[in-house]
Amino acid sequence: MFAQDVILALKQQFKERFSDLDAYSSEIRLFENPFDSVIGDLPSELQMEVIDLQSNDILKDKYKEGNLTEFYKCLPSDQFVYLRKFACEFISVYGTTYLCEKTFSKMKYIKSCYRSQLSNEHLNALLVIGTTHFEPQLDKILSEMKQFHISPIDRS
Repeated sequence: MFAQDVILALKQQFKERFSDLDAYSSEIRLFENPFDSVIGDLPSELQMEVIDLQSNDILKDKYKEGNLTEFYKCLPSDQFVYLRKFACEFISVYGTTYLCEKTFSKMKYIKSCYRSQLSNEHLNALLVIGTTHFEPQLDKILSEMKQFHISPIDRS
């Protein structure tokens, strides 16, 4: 009986967690396969563009290659203004969610029980360092240095 309760609770959690996906199911379907979209179900600004897209064999072949991001990048921007805008907005939702999750996870790691007294300024600096892909230009910095070490004799 215990396993059944766990499974029912898990099903309920999934239902609650992903319930917002039902509200966006038509947008998800359009993004996933614009060639299989029902024109009448689309917003009016997208209808003509999707009709043009569905009748374009070159773009169908590009879609069949399987990379949705590359497919939407190759759409001519003058001919598919609204469809490209829709795709950019749709893709950006997942990218920003990923960045938020990554930053929050990094913050929990940085501000652990051992480092709970960090100021907001220090925490912000550590988050920037921890979440940014940064390659220091050490060769450039070192080439601009005149002297790397000051000897005790030179200090006086």
